[in-house]
Amino acid sequence: MEPPTCGSPGEWHRSPRDWRSLLPELAQLVPWPRGGGGRHSEVQVLQNVLGYLEFLQERVRAARAAAELFPDAQLSPQRKCVNGFIMFCRVNRREYMSTVPGLTSTAATRDLAQLWRSLGPDERRPYRRRARRFSRQHDRMVRPERDSDSDGDGDSDGATTPLRLLLAAHARPAAGP
Repeated sequence: MEPPTCGSPGEWHRSPRDWRSLLPELAQLVPWPRGGGGRHSEVQVLQNVLGYLEFLQERVRAARAAAELFPDAQLSPQRKCVNGFIMFCRVNRREYMSTVPGLTSTAATRDLAQLWRSLGPDERRPYRRRARRFSRQHDRMVRPERDSDSDGDGDSDGATTPLRLLLAAHARPAAGP
């Protein structure tokens, strides 16, 4: 949509015919309520423009009030903490997909989720520690520790078991006759 060609607001009061020439442009610039398309009378256009300006004024008032109440508020909220499963997928997805050609990302995630559910707490712990360290490094929200398994100073995230060994250890037995 092209910007209006009606001059600056300071020039609008100079000629009494200018405001009428603005109506078609205003009718296109200001959003109409549902079902409000089509031709509109001058009064309808002006009522809609005034309503929209009041709406915008209220939004500005609300934003200023919020800024006064919460001067230290962040403009963009922190992103969520990465969890152990997400880190497990990040570490293992590419390798898993290379072992199964033609596998879609969705199918790979489903298979990795089944493998993750079969892992014990000790096998999951390194991924959880690594995820917490990643979240701290990237200024994401980090939940307080729930269990006695504290990650300490975050220097060591433990050794993760290679994917091929996890797959071999947790492979489902073939269905018998």
